[in-house]
Amino acid sequence: MGGVQLIIAVGGQPSDYPNPVVELDGLTPVDLIVDATIDSDKDYSFSMMVRPTVDTGALLHYKPNDSTQQLKELTLYISGGYIHMERILTTESEISPPSTQQIPINTWHFITFGINISNGKMIININGDNIEHDNNYIDNVDFIIPGILRVGGMFDQRKPILQGRVACVGFYGDVKEPEQRDSEPSCKAGNWVNKSRFGIVKAQRRAVPAIDTRIEAKEDESIQPGKQIPELRYDANE
Repeated sequence: MGGVQLIIAVGGQPSDYPNPVVELDGLTPVDLIVDATIDSDKDYSFSMMVRPTVDTGALLHYKPNDSTQQLKELTLYISGGYIHMERILTTESEISPPSTQQIPINTWHFITFGINISNGKMIININGDNIEHDNNYIDNVDFIIPGILRVGGMFDQRKPILQGRVACVGFYGDVKEPEQRDSEPSCKAGNWVNKSRFGIVKAQRRAVPAIDTRIEAKEDESIQPGKQIPELRYDANE
């Protein structure tokens, strides 16, 4: 695996899943601040574990702070049990066809979505089933950091807030098809681990203070739903 890898785990640890999770009640999403140093002209992707209790809702919505760049937004959502990916650019909106199969509710799923920067292909992976979409998407659109990743909701509320559980949200630079094994060990950890490659936050309603100077977290900040968790900074060049 190359490039930046930022794995974020927040919340409690239910009996039916071994990793820390956050509960989404359909009313309030969770915002994560993504701030890292990545090279331009590289593939990029996100991953998550999700257990939806409804068949329609937002999964992830990323917006860079710099609104002047070509990349405006990246979204992933469920509609009627089918997964859709959308990339909004300054010139157009690119939407993937729906996934070929519905994902069952009340079941854990590992889902990733990424961009092959050389040709603009959208790549969605659901529980190991890889789907590539190539509808003449625009190539060489850089991923812009810093930005905010909204988990379980959209900034414009055009899709409902998700109901269910989420764990192991990850961002990857220079990777377009992350695998579940890349995030699982870190999500199972009880504190900050593997600091040379991963930044991990795991909390029971309160922030875990950073123990690596390259990863900054605000101590004693509440992580109630609807509030931003502590800011994470990771420099891949160090």
